Amino acid sequence: MNRFFRLPIVPLLAAVLITASFSGCSLYRRLAVDLGSPIVDQMKDSFNANCDIAIIKDSMPFTLAGLSGLIDSSPNNTRYLTHAANAYFAYAFAFVELGDLVRARGMYLKGRDYGLRALFGKKYAEYLELPIEEFEAKVKKIKKGDIAPLFWTTLSWLNYIRVNLGDLRTYVEIPRAEALARRLLELDETYFFGTPHTIMGCYYAAQPDASGGDPVKAKAHFEKAIEISESKFMMHYLLYAQFYAVRQQDKDLYVKLLTHIRETPEDILPSHCAVTNLCKMRAWKYLKDVDSQF
Repeated sequence: MNRFFRLPIVPLLAAVLITASFSGCSLYRRLAVDLGSPIVDQMKDSFNANCDIAIIKDSMPFTLAGLSGLIDSSPNNTRYLTHAANAYFAYAFAFVELGDLVRARGMYLKGRDYGLRALFGKKYAEYLELPIEEFEAKVKKIKKGDIAPLFWTTLSWLNYIRVNLGDLRTYVEIPRAEALARRLLELDETYFFGTPHTIMGCYYAAQPDASGGDPVKAKAHFEKAIEISESKFMMHYLLYAQFYAVRQQDKDLYVKLLTHIRETPEDILPSHCAVTNLCKMRAWKYLKDVDSQF
């Protein structure tokens, strides 16, 4: 039986919060909440391995609420902050963005801020106001041990920018998000199946040539990500199609990449069956409407 059903997320989060509520002073309450960190780690793994997208979609709002409650009780717990950045990004990208851009924008921003808190602590808002050179210096100090919050912060921030380009103020944030993306690639190009390369591939594919876009570099990054993942992580193929093939108006490549996703078995990467099935659903949707992109 899938581990998700052996570790139902709502009762476990509720147990942690109830324990905290009966713990008396704030110190004991925080200690009780912090003891739940390994449970939340396990639940994240169970989510990723679950193949039933509908169950995950229905459970995610409870997860977000539960994580927010845990953070309220232990505001400096970097593991909870990192899980929250992950969860807000994932829910917005997987289930919200296609139907409600405004809501997705707020979730990406919340995910970014949780991640920045995990990286920089209470001063994260001050760091956002620093001149770009000083901000980049702070980013350079991020160590490999903080790669998880760096990863989810980068994804949340870049996607917030992507869905908010109608606001000219957003363009000021691009160099800062790019600094995080480059630091991520420097620290570990293989992280999360090579996703740092896919992030850079999306960046180079989405940018106009005049402001740093480079289709040759974009293609190289996507291909490197696929190589690192041993062709098993379907998100690389999906974003390769969505960002590069559409931008280059390469219909044959677009169809080839999406068809590959559709024909891939859901258990190709058992630890991340949820991502595989999400990509298969998106590929089916995009293939039904190919002509709208070309």
